Amino acid sequence: MSGRNRLGTVAALVALGLLGFLLWAAWNMTGAPSSASGEGESVAAEDSALLGRVLDPDGKPVPDAEVVAAPARGGKPVRTRTDAKGAFAFGALAAGSWHIDASAEGLINPGPPERRALRVLLDDTSAVEVDLRLRRPATVRGRVLLGEQPVAGATLRVAVAESHSLAGTLSSYELPAGVSDAAGNFELALPPGRLRLIAKGRGDREGASDELVLGDGTAREGVVLQLGGERRAGAELRGAVRGPAGQPLVAMVEVYIEGGQSRAVKTEADGSFRLGALPAGTLRVRAAARGYGSRETKVTLVDGEISQLEIVLGGGGGLRGKVVDSGGQPVAGATVLLIKGSLRSQLLSEADGTFQVDRPELLGDDATVQALSLQYADSEVAVAVHEGEVTLTLRQGGEIRGVVQDHEGKPVPGSIVSVQGWAPIDPDPFSPQFVRPDRVANEEASFQLGPLRPGRYRLRGEAPGRSAKLVDDVVVSSGQLTDNVVIRLGVGGTVEGQVRDTEGQPVASARVMVWEPGAVLPPKMDRSDGEGRYQIRGVSPGRLSIRVQHEEYLTAMESGVEVQEEQVTTRDLSVRKRAEGERFSFQGIGATLREEGGAIVVGGLMEDAPARAAGVQAGDRIVAVDGSTTLGMAMSTVVERIRGEPGSTVLLDIERPGRGRVVISVPRGQVVVK
Repeated sequence: MSGRNRLGTVAALVALGLLGFLLWAAWNMTGAPSSASGEGESVAAEDSALLGRVLDPDGKPVPDAEVVAAPARGGKPVRTRTDAKGAFAFGALAAGSWHIDASAEGLINPGPPERRALRVLLDDTSAVEVDLRLRRPATVRGRVLLGEQPVAGATLRVAVAESHSLAGTLSSYELPAGVSDAAGNFELALPPGRLRLIAKGRGDREGASDELVLGDGTAREGVVLQLGGERRAGAELRGAVRGPAGQPLVAMVEVYIEGGQSRAVKTEADGSFRLGALPAGTLRVRAAARGYGSRETKVTLVDGEISQLEIVLGGGGGLRGKVVDSGGQPVAGATVLLIKGSLRSQLLSEADGTFQVDRPELLGDDATVQALSLQYADSEVAVAVHEGEVTLTLRQGGEIRGVVQDHEGKPVPGSIVSVQGWAPIDPDPFSPQFVRPDRVANEEASFQLGPLRPGRYRLRGEAPGRSAKLVDDVVVSSGQLTDNVVIRLGVGGTVEGQVRDTEGQPVASARVMVWEPGAVLPPKMDRSDGEGRYQIRGVSPGRLSIRVQHEEYLTAMESGVEVQEEQVTTRDLSVRKRAEGERFSFQGIGATLREEGGAIVVGGLMEDAPARAAGVQAGDRIVAVDGSTTLGMAMSTVVERIRGEPGSTVLLDIERPGRGRVVISVPRGQVVVK
């Protein structure tokens, strides 16, 4: 059976100590929301690639909110709605980059549509959980005047210095806000944050408010926008962006202001733009349009006056190209790597295989460009010259074929084979990525993966009720089939114990699950009986975590459970009542990790977490855990080795920029996530 692999450049970001929960949530969450249309079957969380909650500014769940997932590279968006607990789930989303937006009655996600959405990266082997916190609009009431006279029909826009959206903190953008009525009055719903109102009346007279600092749901009364005569509030820049033939272009225009600040606006369909309330002086202006490169110029602005500027974009000195396979067919989603001296950048080819490089500093006779993909062998290296065009031809990839057997050598239908790691045969700038698992379903339990990028692969075979097996150093060559790979599964160990509450009483009907690092199948599980006892067979040997869930108690994850093949491991579990606002608890050091170029990097630290108290810092590279190098180790394995029982310690070998290598002893603790 041939697995069709869906590959892309995916930056893996996982929460240390939370990764198991995020994966299990996709399989065990209840009460999934209905589809957006209200017809047909509801979205089952068991099939979810993306799930989470929509929250209000106070952190309370928002029912019946609409959540939209749109492919970042274009395509039809997918919609769903939250349930009574504010939860949502999307099923069967393709691997790649997605933009997530949300809305609900009385709540907003501030910012321009193209900037405010949260970007998430999905792969084929796990689920991602996110919290989407919407804002409550502020209300501003006031009046537009010219002297003492009210101004009817004045157009109002809002210049936002700073606001907060799902994408994070946004700055320097403008949006239309409304029109004054016959008496010059206005009432506007505005994003909370730091902003100013700008009004424009007849004769291009304008007026602006002082900066307003608005909180969620606040109201501001009596704001007066006084239109000036010959003098306006600040300077104004108007103009247009056109192509080499004079055609209007949809472009981004950015004005750079002293102090590192900038203001940006998107041109209209006719290429025109305007930016008001700018400081006087000579400022840099940059315009960029897809396919036409960019251009930077300077303009001198005078306070109270309107300056005109027309920007003509040509090829921009850029590089255009196309990525194709050996048969000349376009390849979408290939990584295009540019190198010039110490500078390095990468981008993805479009659906038709094309790409455009608009950064002159990356181009020249000493610059190179190359196409890379996990489905193909690399293209030849080409020179990346200014105003050039290049076709990058990817060479054939290889394939892997084999069989999955049990410990007696019998085929195991229904098993899963996945790629757990990849390494280049020769030095290579391309980092390991995910490959979609292949579900074996035929009687021979055979599998086939490919086409794949040449290199050395680590494969994992697994099946329900059996222990998983890793096979290392499977070599794939360009245009070749690596055949007769045998993955032999084990019997596994047994994990058993009793679930009790804080008073020592047995807890019946608790769902107990074991999570195995790198697993693709749902976790093995059992429900506790009337005496609170559980037993889970076929658990893969190694260090793993156990999750216990019951509707009346706080969901908890216990770590550091050592399992051996054909041996029984006993682990009793304790649960307590859930306090208001608590979501779940786990055992670990309270840090977030990400994979960056094959290295494990600390992304952030939770408040009051053991890692923070021990001196771990964001940006630290973890090179070893308890003396074992993380080089070539799967992210899930690193996470599991760092987690463990409260009171125990873990030694982290860390490389810190500017300081070199240090060893930090971090005590593990019980962390409650709210």
